[in-house]
Amino acid sequence: MEEIPKVMHRQEQGAMTYLFSGLAVLALVGIALMDFHIHPLLISAAGLAILTGLFVLGLQDSFPILLALTIYIPFSKILPGDFGGHITALNLTNLLMVLAAMSWIATLNSRGGRFWTRTSVDKPLFILCFFAIFSLVRSGESLGILHMREALFDLKRWMDPILIYFIFTNLIRTKEEVKTIIRVILVIVFVTALMGIKEHYFDRTGSSWESLRILGITEQSNTLGSFYVNYMFLFAGLLLTNISTMRYWVFAIPFLVCVRSLIFTGSRGAYIAFAVGLLGLCLARSKTLFIVSATVLLLLTTIFSKFLPETVQYNFQRTFEAELTVGAGTGVAGSLETSAASRVEIWKGGLQMIREHPLVGTGFGAFPFFISQYISDASLESLHRRDAHNTYLLIAAEMGLPAFIAFLVVLGAIFRMAWQVYRNTEDPFLRGIALGFIAGFIGLLTANIFGSRFNSNSFEMVGYFWVLAAMMSKLRLLEGGQDPDAL
Repeated sequence: MEEIPKVMHRQEQGAMTYLFSGLAVLALVGIALMDFHIHPLLISAAGLAILTGLFVLGLQDSFPILLALTIYIPFSKILPGDFGGHITALNLTNLLMVLAAMSWIATLNSRGGRFWTRTSVDKPLFILCFFAIFSLVRSGESLGILHMREALFDLKRWMDPILIYFIFTNLIRTKEEVKTIIRVILVIVFVTALMGIKEHYFDRTGSSWESLRILGITEQSNTLGSFYVNYMFLFAGLLLTNISTMRYWVFAIPFLVCVRSLIFTGSRGAYIAFAVGLLGLCLARSKTLFIVSATVLLLLTTIFSKFLPETVQYNFQRTFEAELTVGAGTGVAGSLETSAASRVEIWKGGLQMIREHPLVGTGFGAFPFFISQYISDASLESLHRRDAHNTYLLIAAEMGLPAFIAFLVVLGAIFRMAWQVYRNTEDPFLRGIALGFIAGFIGLLTANIFGSRFNSNSFEMVGYFWVLAAMMSKLRLLEGGQDPDAL
């Protein structure tokens, strides 16, 4: 008889949680989509009320805070919640993570007194963070203590997504909670795609292709394209894994909406990443499907390219334009338009930087300050303080090759966890999500060749990657009983 009140209490908590999360989604979407002004005092009062409610709920159950974080992450750039920016580091992201940390301690007894859940990702992640901290000290040596102080905040933002992984891995308790977090992610990704459609048709003006590129929740077209590539395959995975079940065909709608918004970003790197992710999706599902999809993509990009959307055609055609060459150099860079040519030169300079500082790098955040020293073409002096436009190059150049190897080990461990969930789970929903995560993961790896998507300014883009990685880790533990690779 004592179990009945407990069950009813959990049901009441679940109803309150879903009500709260639904209202939060509606509020965020309304603020993001509608062009109206809300008085700062009203926003602050509402924010304080929500945070107070989360604090009270978090003393009993961490899940409402995790839901709030899940809902908020993609909107963290356009809705920073920094209370006017008067106090450094005071924003909703930090406040929500502090609440999660407090709930982590407060709910320790309800988790059987277990403070930490070990996974196979932990050790390489700690090693990577160690190298990152060391590279911060290294930047102080090369650029001075003032730069080091400024870079400290960037390092904290770089580590925020990693903290998200640990928070979700340790506070999620059941498979149903995993599913709820994933459902919220699906809704939010669909909403952001609708926002992209709305922005293109109602907010973008101008006669040039460049002026029509959407910026979305990331406020940057290329980053937004990477966001779509990373998460749109969740819908495709659900459909492809359960294609014989009619109700799963509904996921074709949000997937196609994401494709449309992806096109409007005008990001060539995201287009390539989408194609690679799509091939990865098909290969993971069946070799036959991979061969068919690869053949279709090959034909579309060669013989039948006229059937591609005009935006896609234009963005790839402008990559090679003699009129827009940078400098008078020869070779590939000499025939590329400005953006592509500058990236090639940056990559060449970055490789030289790694050769000169292979073990410890130049220091965290130092790449933009040193890159001009490694550019041989005098006409490219404007590349000073430019981003590496390549995550792998950036980590190796700033933190050293040992950190780069640790980063690859982290990615490999996450991929392996997702693959094992995909191969072993009997739940059709989770199997589809695991397949979609793998495809998006492959797309993200590709996108990082053309941009620094794991940098300190990409929390809104890469945050969901770490949440989903935590879900894969938790599912492996819940379904397998333990993580055999955890040390």
